[in-house]
Amino acid sequence: MNPLSEDLNVLRKDLLFCSLETILYNLNRKINNIKIYEFGKIYSLVNAEGKTNLEKYKEETCLAISITGNQRQELWNKPVQKSNFFDVKEHALNVLARCGIEGIKEDYTEDSTLFENILTLKVQNNLEIGFIATVKNSVLKHYDINQPVHYAIIYWEKVFQISANKKIKFKELSKFQSVKRDLSLLIDKHISFSELKEMALKTERKLLKEVSLFDVYEGKNLDANKKSYSLRFILLDENKTLTDKDIEQTMNKLIEEYKKQYNAVLR
Repeated sequence: MNPLSEDLNVLRKDLLFCSLETILYNLNRKINNIKIYEFGKIYSLVNAEGKTNLEKYKEETCLAISITGNQRQELWNKPVQKSNFFDVKEHALNVLARCGIEGIKEDYTEDSTLFENILTLKVQNNLEIGFIATVKNSVLKHYDINQPVHYAIIYWEKVFQISANKKIKFKELSKFQSVKRDLSLLIDKHISFSELKEMALKTERKLLKEVSLFDVYEGKNLDANKKSYSLRFILLDENKTLTDKDIEQTMNKLIEEYKKQYNAVLR
């Protein structure tokens, strides 16, 4: 009735389209493995008999979850696997579990204009609290998205009503961008990844958030008692954007400790 601009003169019936726009934005910037969520309001018509214009519409807050691309980052000991319907289902059910929602009933329903493989989630007295589905190729084609997108929506107000008396702890997400750095180390064969990870986390407690192993090499051109580990480090400052100096100092500190404690050699 009073839009902010001419292109915002309609009420959205689903959060899907905003999610697809965000996915396309990332795909166009070579980010292919995407997991996103949005809290937002959707609108629908209700039984309009005897109601005013405003009362004809229902406003509801929802949580939308969208997944596309590979399940996880590349790891040396695990093959690349595409995300699927069951990945987004797992995330949705985990959210509900964290909210204390139990006894969920799952029902498959017929495909719609937008979705296929639709699984509705219901609780007490068949109250529908959300659904999980795969976005139809015809919809993805309209957005020039060439990889499957799996989607879930949770009717947040209904969930909140059910779990209102349960205490939930949370930690606010950082507003600053994390940084990824890789190291390839030549080390003695008996040294395990868990040792290297534990040492790194003890050495840098503030900025280092994650250590993973994405490649292992033994054999040709290496001493029989040596192996090569390729490690990936995720750095993040919760209070500010990391500078090149911050990153360099942190990585140099880790390298020196690896040399000192494990006689590691950079490759």
